[in-house]
Amino acid sequence: MIAALSAWAVLSAGLAFGQACPTSANSKSLAISAVNELIEKFPTATSEQRIALTQTARADTIMVWHQHGASGLSDTKGGLNVLARCISNGGCRFEKPSAETVSGIYDFINGKRDTMPAEMQALPPAALAWAQEELGCTGASPPSAVQTVAPSGAPAVRPVPVLVPVDEGGAAELVASQTAVRVLHEGCHYGPAEHQAEGCYMLGSMFEQGIEGYEYDYDSAMYYLERACDLGEKSGCSKFGGNLRDWGKTQAEKDRGTEYIGKACDLGHQSSCFNYEAWTGARRNRR
Repeated sequence: MIAALSAWAVLSAGLAFGQACPTSANSKSLAISAVNELIEKFPTATSEQRIALTQTARADTIMVWHQHGASGLSDTKGGLNVLARCISNGGCRFEKPSAETVSGIYDFINGKRDTMPAEMQALPPAALAWAQEELGCTGASPPSAVQTVAPSGAPAVRPVPVLVPVDEGGAAELVASQTAVRVLHEGCHYGPAEHQAEGCYMLGSMFEQGIEGYEYDYDSAMYYLERACDLGEKSGCSKFGGNLRDWGKTQAEKDRGTEYIGKACDLGHQSSCFNYEAWTGARRNRR
């Protein structure tokens, strides 16, 4: 069974040759699915399967880059994380970038900067050609305008974060950690109301501290901590506000962090009360 699956994984791109490449409408979802498949099959895959699955994830991410521009990679950072290793080594027909550019790519992945480095704003045609060959497709349509207006109604739920290993070790740990992330994500959004805040806080704390062996994910940490706070978890407010105070890029972000520290105080987080008073000189009503 494993041998048959391995053969399928290696040959699937060739069998699909001539089909249309992903379009702007589905490129992001395909890239996310490719990374999820890589993560799920990684523990039991042969070396050939791992290579095939990794290359597909890279190629699908390149299609997102082609369809949506560098800014579109914000929605598929799991795929970009896989692709970054290829780029940094001059693979996938990219010219090997400078060390500064590589650092900038990972800063973008980890939420420490808002845009890809200038050197990486344009997708090299050679890399696009590589992706088309890897996926066995032709006729990728040109980039389309990025959707910037959110649909009406309730905000969309953030997709389950995909853990991307920093090396090929720890396959069993990866599966266990990814399972924990999915369970906590489910509880955070759809669990019993009295436990949602706790699930969000636990997940935000996991990403804030860094899950050993995997890339740090600041964006996910802040998303879950803010949701925990909004659901009434005082420690979530404290951590979210503290991170904004420490890492905010503008004074407005730092001021927002102070507001969340005040909210934590209002909910009964005593150390946040002391911090708020020290920073602002004003007292808050404590529970």
